[in-house]
Amino acid sequence: MDYREERSLHADLFGRESDAEFAEYCAAKEYNAASIDGLPALPLPLPPRPA
Repeated sequence: MDYREERSLHADLFGRESDAEFAEYCAAKEYNAASIDGLPALPLPLPPRPA
């Protein structure tokens, strides 16, 4: 198995959601505080995306 390219699945999904919808999604996921490796995730709430 080798790396070929970035997958756009998450970018496509979250590109369709508003900042409020994304914040609601993150708040509903109790395991978003760390990656599967145990590394800290982004602090929430995230700042608004630039227009």
